[in-house]
Amino acid sequence: AVFTYGSSIGYYNNHLIYAGSDGKIYAYSTVGGSSTLVSDTSALATAYSSVQGFLVSSDGYLYFGDNGISTKIYRIRLADAWPAAYEALTTQASGSIYSFTENPWTGTAWFASADFFGGGNNFYLYEVSQGFTGVRLRASFVQPHGGGNGPIIFKGPDTVLYGESVYGGSGYFHLVNTGTGEVIEDTYLTIAGGL
Repeated sequence: AVFTYGSSIGYYNNHLIYAGSDGKIYAYSTVGGSSTLVSDTSALATAYSSVQGFLVSSDGYLYFGDNGISTKIYRIRLADAWPAAYEALTTQASGSIYSFTENPWTGTAWFASADFFGGGNNFYLYEVSQGFTGVRLRASFVQPHGGGNGPIIFKGPDTVLYGESVYGGSGYFHLVNTGTGEVIEDTYLTIAGGL
């Protein structure tokens, strides 16, 4: 699986998958040098953003969120002919959806959500069910340094590193137990200059 946070880019079968400024998703062929429309997601565009946070899963799906619609995530089957329609799944997320990752031990997609308003800086970690039928809240806590969200990546079958970015400060990775939802180690790793 390939995941990059924020820049909305992924890799699949010699193609760079990216979100265009027109709100649509494209695949740039690293062999042929041209782009193909993957899916017209322009209807998801909002005043804030459109497609954000990609995950290309090991089974050939592209998972993504629309930062303006915090209650839904989407996926596209990349193996199908393009352009392809996207599927939507309503989640229980109360904040904006940012980061996606895959648990390589189980093959399930996960995403992080955070809210920064009304007592904010709350972090939520969800697991997407196999079959894209629902989500399960796996962890919830107040971010230790009062910062914003960062990337997430699995360290072990039941542990995930969650990145917290502090505006104008350092970045931090916290180690979270996905089975219990507990923070195993606050500030597992510090990144000077931020995430």
